[in-house]
Amino acid sequence: MELYIKLFEVLFPVFFIVGIGYFLGKKNPNFDTSFITTYSANFGTPSIVIFSISASGVTFAMFT
Repeated sequence: MELYIKLFEVLFPVFFIVGIGYFLGKKNPNFDTSFITTYSANFGTPSIVIFSISASGVTFAMFT
């Protein structure tokens, strides 16, 4: 049962975001994607970089 919970935790956000995109695409096919592109570039990319550095165990002493 624990495996199904972990699988749900990983797959649910992915399918949820895909569902939102599908819904917005059906509702308005001419949806302006510049906001999403700018948001992911300005917020998402730095967040992923900071998370990956902190999760890898890299310390500040390694840079000096």
